[in-house]
Amino acid sequence: MDDDMVKKIIIAEAIVSLIIIAFYITTFM
Repeated sequence: MDDDMVKKIIIAEAIVSLIIIAFYITTFM
């Protein structure tokens, strides 16, 4: 695995977790 691939995976995971957090906040507010 190259560094570029690792960075893309980390960014993708961060985006997904942000979407999930935003979804939970909007659901429970």
